[in-house]
Amino acid sequence: MRRIVVLLISIFTFFANTSYAQVESIGSDDQQINFAQPKEYELGGITVSGIRYLDEGVLITLTGLNIGERFKIPGDKIATAIENLWKQGLLSDIKVTATKINGDRIFLNFELSERPRLSKFAFSGISKNEADKLRDKLQLVKGKVITENLIQVTKIKLKTTM
Repeated sequence: MRRIVVLLISIFTFFANTSYAQVESIGSDDQQINFAQPKEYELGGITVSGIRYLDEGVLITLTGLNIGERFKIPGDKIATAIENLWKQGLLSDIKVTATKINGDRIFLNFELSERPRLSKFAFSGISKNEADKLRDKLQLVKGKVITENLIQVTKIKLKTTM
């Protein structure tokens, strides 16, 4: 009986220690970002990928991050940059990755997904005059970004392009 208790305690201790030691890290073996221990970096560069219609320079400006600026990762600066991009209502997904780390300099990539844009719209079952009024009221124009509010308010079929 005593051997079983000792064996169970040993197994429990082994599994408890291995699960406690897991820490999320990103980067190469020689330089990793450890999310359990924030480290200060100097921003060496920013790139943007995944966009088709939006201007890369404007998006970088909207992040509020500046080359040469120092901040901790993980920290509030990256969260604020993501929040600044979300506020524009133009994106459906944002991912930030460190593409390169040289000493204390970090290079970031913002992988963005744009919201769909309106390519065609048509009204059926109403007169041309009513359709014109509705189009003006909803401000429907080709190329406009489709938001959740527009879809919920109109309850019409919209054709989009990505």
